[in-house]
Amino acid sequence: MRHAFWCGLPPSSSQIRGALESTTDIQYRPLGNLRERLTLEHVADCMARVVADDGVVGIYQGAAETGPRALGHRSILANPCNPDTLQTINRRVKYREPIRPLAPMMTLAAARRFFRMSPGAADDDFNAYSYMVLAAQALSEALEEIPAVVHKDGTSRLQIVREEHDPLMYAYLKAMGRRLGVEVSVNTSLNVGSPIVQTPEQALGALKKAQALSGLVMVADDGDAWFVWRVPAECPAAFAAEFSDELPGQTALADDTAGVGHSFFVAH
Repeated sequence: MRHAFWCGLPPSSSQIRGALESTTDIQYRPLGNLRERLTLEHVADCMARVVADDGVVGIYQGAAETGPRALGHRSILANPCNPDTLQTINRRVKYREPIRPLAPMMTLAAARRFFRMSPGAADDDFNAYSYMVLAAQALSEALEEIPAVVHKDGTSRLQIVREEHDPLMYAYLKAMGRRLGVEVSVNTSLNVGSPIVQTPEQALGALKKAQALSGLVMVADDGDAWFVWRVPAECPAAFAAEFSDELPGQTALADDTAGVGHSFFVAH
């Protein structure tokens, strides 16, 4: 990022593993290392598949955001095309007032397609819209195709995602384009009745509180990643189907005592 909207240090693999092992009522599995391009693209497409089917996915990666926004490091992602997404997030994920709006993240191409951005902010490919601090007027196509992220006054507070700033979120948005025809996603902060989560333990706490949160993708500073969901609730079908096989770049962990390979774990 060109400006100071991140703070602190990203979580390490040992910190995330420690939180996973000490948290009850969750199930989790390793996804491989997102520094491997094929793994990153696969995980991004899995996230988009779930969201396109009206699931809700949390993302926990990198240093935390500062200020009143989520920028893809401590975010909840959902379907921008379904007008019911607003009610789902406010009533069954964040438990907040129904009038609270949702903001979008998108590629630059999508921003130009759906919004009238200010000419005064056009420098460096509209870089000023990369931080969710400016609102833009929605065009008619946005009202029709991504109603969940257009406010009552016809504006949206945008975050344009650049591949060089966030490869995972950019790949996810490109996958959303392939699946829904829009390189756009709902992006709201990962928190439930509290400030934006900072630690792995807080992220898992939000997952356990949010009834409609399908699962959580957690990424360490070395690129290792995990998918986590609550028990006794079953893993959503889309997650189970996509994550049931070994991903590119992933080595299944073996249980030497049983002689059986496992790629998921349960915390009790």
